[in-house]
Amino acid sequence: MAWINNLLTASFRGVAFDIISIDDDAPRALARHSYPYQDGDEVEDMGRNARKFSVQATFFGADYESRLQTFITALDQRGSAILVHPVFGNIDKAQVADYRIHHEADNRDSCNISIEFEESVPAQAFFSRQLASQKADAIDSAATAAGTASAAVLTKQFGSVAALADNGSLSALSRVNALRGQATALLTNLNAEVHGIVSSTADPIRGAIGFVADLTALSQSLIDAVPNTLEFLQNYAKTTFERADRLLSPAAVTLPGVTAPSVTPAVAYPVSSAQLAADAQVLTTHIAVQRAVVKAQVVSLVLASESSAPTLTPQQLESLVNTARAAINDAMATARSRYGADVSRIITEPLKTLALSVQESSRAVILARPPLLARTISTPAPLRLLAHYWYGDHTRSLEIVRLNNLRLPNALNVGDVLNVYSK
Repeated sequence: MAWINNLLTASFRGVAFDIISIDDDAPRALARHSYPYQDGDEVEDMGRNARKFSVQATFFGADYESRLQTFITALDQRGSAILVHPVFGNIDKAQVADYRIHHEADNRDSCNISIEFEESVPAQAFFSRQLASQKADAIDSAATAAGTASAAVLTKQFGSVAALADNGSLSALSRVNALRGQATALLTNLNAEVHGIVSSTADPIRGAIGFVADLTALSQSLIDAVPNTLEFLQNYAKTTFERADRLLSPAAVTLPGVTAPSVTPAVAYPVSSAQLAADAQVLTTHIAVQRAVVKAQVVSLVLASESSAPTLTPQQLESLVNTARAAINDAMATARSRYGADVSRIITEPLKTLALSVQESSRAVILARPPLLARTISTPAPLRLLAHYWYGDHTRSLEIVRLNNLRLPNALNVGDVLNVYSK
């Protein structure tokens, strides 16, 4: 195949130009080691230096001056850009090193340009590789950001209602009373379960910052109850998910046996049920975000442990991650339903980051471990002997027990199939 039939139109930064010739240079970086009383050098190849392209471009015709000016503007811009090589195609990062414009008296309405390009290759940053355990730790930062964003919206909403009540609005006073009853019931139900300490004694509506701090601390108690041991981590994670669903739910804003928050007769004033429902949804939105944060942080604990000592199958990890992501999606839907597109973005954007962090962390943990295989037992042997035969390490028999949920690890028969890591 002749290259003349496949030539591409040369261009730089999208500006096309005619080309006379092009020379490609690919120098090697060589280290020369000389030794006393020995002829010659030892040459060590250190890799290829930046490729260089020497281009002879030409512009001609009645409009050559305007096209030349456009091309010079492209050459003078800082930074690298795409150079379309007529033979080799795209050079993604070509940097202009030098150019010279040549005019001749005998060649009117034309000029030649000699351009030196160098290929730019980005340097490898130090510590660019992020470990699976570091990705798991990143979930905590994203969860904190999401909780803080939701708390800011809640504090602003509570503050606006309290300001109306302080200015003498009787309907706003009834709304504050209803919200106070719901917020107090939420903290009471949580505190009864986790036996935490409620530090704030202020009105949860007028002192929303203290209310948020107490709610965050009590929610953290749910996470702290998860034992950081490989044997119980998965089961306790599921238990914590169930507790979060029960204690951080719309039903948790009422005390047991109380169907609705009471309104003090002295400040009672008719308020539409729609308004009361909208006020309550401010609280339930933050509860939904807090529930998602708790589940994401529990998943972070699981992933951090899995990154150091894998025990769960990819399917089990996927189940835990999907539970956390479902809670995050529910929190985003609740925020959009209550606040609309503009205000809800304050909450949903950090939640999106949290969902992505959970996804990437789980992927890093799964990819960090060897592939999972199904191995058939070909020789009658106890599990420790099989682990030694397969891995040279009899202690990995516990890993095989966890991967297969074996109740009787020594009651294995020839032909049984076990899920094990490839190495």
